[in-house]
Amino acid sequence: MSDQWYVEKAGAWTGPYSWEELRALAGGGKLAAGDAVRRGEEGATAPADQVTGLLDAAPTPVARADGEKIEGMIPAVRRKTGLLSSKVYNLVVTDRRIVFAETTKEMLKQAASDAAQEAKEQGKGLLGRMATTMVSSRRVYEKYWQMDIDAILKETSGNFAVPLNEIKKISFYVHTVHVRVEQQNMGRTGKDQMTIKTNQEKIKLTFEPLFAASSKQADEARALLRRVLGKNKVG
Repeated sequence: MSDQWYVEKAGAWTGPYSWEELRALAGGGKLAAGDAVRRGEEGATAPADQVTGLLDAAPTPVARADGEKIEGMIPAVRRKTGLLSSKVYNLVVTDRRIVFAETTKEMLKQAASDAAQEAKEQGKGLLGRMATTMVSSRRVYEKYWQMDIDAILKETSGNFAVPLNEIKKISFYVHTVHVRVEQQNMGRTGKDQMTIKTNQEKIKLTFEPLFAASSKQADEARALLRRVLGKNKVG
């Protein structure tokens, strides 16, 4: 059977995509449960949520000599580092610690360039190349599934880790901002945030819609952290 996949959105079919690219679209929030998907030019059409392993699949982590296990990833959270400065991290959650792996502009640029080149070599059309490049940023953190934890920590000088046994509480909330136009209150807007309270400090993080809607990221992060730390520590 063909390993080329096609997706229908707004009445138009796009593709072909490899299985890995299709999973990347799903993980990046670019593929909804009800979107039509088919395998090959003549394959049967089915909603994305009926394709086994598409919406809930996760990469298989490597076995590590020290036994440390990666439990999941929390992509694209921003931490303020100064009055006008901040950094974006991908959080690698293991059974021992949370690793803060910085995402730099250079990483995103390189991932997009590599994806575009691969799509070109595969003979993809314009839409196929655009879709591949759109989800290329996932490469920046999905590679961590296959890396040793020490290698992740050494990737940039700004990477660091917080041991799980030093975490006292993790809270989730929405930071609300009042929006005013010509002195008239026009409503409120906000971003999902979380605070990690340790024995030493409070780490405030904002979910960025780099890979998916921030609200979806926050819900998935809460579920992952509750599984690892328990409901008593994760609000």
